[in-house]
Amino acid sequence: MKLFCLLLAGAIAATAVAADFFRPGFDDGKDLPADRIYPAGRIFPFTGFSPASVAATAKAGFSMAGPVYSDGQMRKLKAGSELLPIVWPLRAVDGRTTLTRKLLDNPNLDLEPYVESIEKQVRKSASNPNIAWWYLMPEELRPWRKLDMEFLHRAVAAIRNNDPERRPVWMYLPNHYNAEQLRPFAAELDIIGKGMYPSQFDKERERVWCRWSMESETEAIRQAGSRSIPIAVVEMFRQPSSEMLTRVESLVRHDIYLALISGAKGIAVFSLAERSGFSAHPRYFDAYAFEAGRLGGPEGIGQIFLFGRPMNDLKVKIVKGPERLKTTPIPRKEEVREYPSIAFAELGWRDNHVLALVNSSDDTQVTVEISGLPAEPVRITDLITNQEYDRTSSGTFQSIISPYQAVCLKFNRENSTRGEK
Repeated sequence: MKLFCLLLAGAIAATAVAADFFRPGFDDGKDLPADRIYPAGRIFPFTGFSPASVAATAKAGFSMAGPVYSDGQMRKLKAGSELLPIVWPLRAVDGRTTLTRKLLDNPNLDLEPYVESIEKQVRKSASNPNIAWWYLMPEELRPWRKLDMEFLHRAVAAIRNNDPERRPVWMYLPNHYNAEQLRPFAAELDIIGKGMYPSQFDKERERVWCRWSMESETEAIRQAGSRSIPIAVVEMFRQPSSEMLTRVESLVRHDIYLALISGAKGIAVFSLAERSGFSAHPRYFDAYAFEAGRLGGPEGIGQIFLFGRPMNDLKVKIVKGPERLKTTPIPRKEEVREYPSIAFAELGWRDNHVLALVNSSDDTQVTVEISGLPAEPVRITDLITNQEYDRTSSGTFQSIISPYQAVCLKFNRENSTRGEK
């Protein structure tokens, strides 16, 4: 009888553990409004620089539009704010003179009129409820320049003091900035988003570099002790080689999901503008539009990365293929970083228990063994493609992940509703 009770208690405990596995229940954004952009609301930020048409961007599934640069683009962006929330640019000026880094090289430059211009722009535009984020210019300020940092501090304070909504402030930062260089910006800005352009550093086939890029942002935020939001600024401006052109969809997905696994809370595409010699524009645009559609919406995959919680029930083991990949963070530097070929994140959100995995190998598929699943029939679905995998009831599962492939595996009980999310 005692043995039976022990067995029964064990079975009840196992059932309870399995129930927790399939329905973790977490939703750290449950109290946020559903109609506002993160971090003020639940909408996953997916935007693009210089959209030719806000209407086309909205139709494609992007959740935001902007920033832009020219006066003409600003007029179109403002008009389009009725269709999509926008990232509104603030350009520091003194009369007809626009502040530049070259002007900031002058230690005697009077910053007051430039800061005052930011104040006036914020007061003028703050009543527009469709502005989601502010975008401060000039871009790419230099943390080693005293006047650059003084302007940053004063301008950010001016924005916050004149915006009753306290909307987030972002400034674009260069592709090569590391965590140390980003840290002063993480102490000031609400959004940290540097370039993440592999092709600019001849790393089209060394895309594990994107992990270094994204982790530079998250590490800078950690070091600064700030609550800044890291986003990935992904590339769409350079014509790839003919071979890489055939892989655009995989490259786009790889970069986005590697960034999300590495901590990104939003995506900004640089840029949506059509350029001379960039015939790949339509293919890139369609690829980003597909990912925007999958990540967006109240039940989109983006909710898992925004509001899910890390879990550690599962173990991921590489059983075939390269285990480590190397990258040099900055070209022509001696430093070499090594990362696992497979990046992964295990997350629980509402009734979703998800394992996202990305293979950063350029030419080799990797077989992984996933263990720690409940020892009962489990259905496995890739939320990105809706592909269903073979069921497992052994508590382990093997998956072959192709070069640059990203998957977002959701685990369901065998008898749960098909397609349940």
